[in-house]
Amino acid sequence: MEPSLHTSGLKNNYGDLAALAEPDLSVSAGEVFGFLGPSATYTHLWADQFNS
Repeated sequence: MEPSLHTSGLKNNYGDLAALAEPDLSVSAGEVFGFLGPSATYTHLWADQFNS
């Protein structure tokens, strides 16, 4: 089955800090996926990458 959402090789740096270092993610139709983290910064970073 083709994934509804697929990412590969996302990268985002803040100066020398690698905030995202090429994670791969696939979410199939009917699956529920959520982000958990210490702050909204990480979830916002992922959302920005999906929209670019």
